[in-house]
Amino acid sequence: MTTQIAEAAQRELLAAWEPVSKRTAIMEARPRTVILASVNPPRTLGLWEKELLIAAGGAGLANSEAHDVSAEELVAFAPEIIIIAGDNLEGLTELEGWLTLPAVTGHEVYLVEPAYLSEVGEGLAEAARVLATILHPSRFTEMLPTFSVQLAPMSLFTGVPDEEDEDDEEENANDAEQDDSNG
Repeated sequence: MTTQIAEAAQRELLAAWEPVSKRTAIMEARPRTVILASVNPPRTLGLWEKELLIAAGGAGLANSEAHDVSAEELVAFAPEIIIIAGDNLEGLTELEGWLTLPAVTGHEVYLVEPAYLSEVGEGLAEAARVLATILHPSRFTEMLPTFSVQLAPMSLFTGVPDEEDEDDEEENANDAEQDDSNG
């Protein structure tokens, strides 16, 4: 019975992805893509990641199990596109070789709302559409859902904190000094 339920769920997912899969099936270019569910340490999404990337027209490090990705593995794979679930980027620029990755030098690192990558059923069909739009913007010109995807901040591409981050740090330091002198 459990096997039948799993097979039915898999058929439902494949059917939901079919419109995207049909459009990407004819594409020869499948960008090397890494989807990170977390970044400290870098960890792949696992589960349906491989099928999701195939449907969206990408090629990845994906397997059925989420796993930590070493700096060496990232450098060897040389991803052309990196997709990060969420906005926690702490520690990425310190990874050995990060600033030399093709996705980083080409400014192809995107932050995606985590819900798009974790919801089962129709949510995964939406994830396939979102990923296909990131991977093949000239082929998938549909509008991305508001706030679903954003380009990573410049500090992730340069390794240098954004001015806004520096201003915040300076302001916090000034506030702390003022608190010390008042206390």
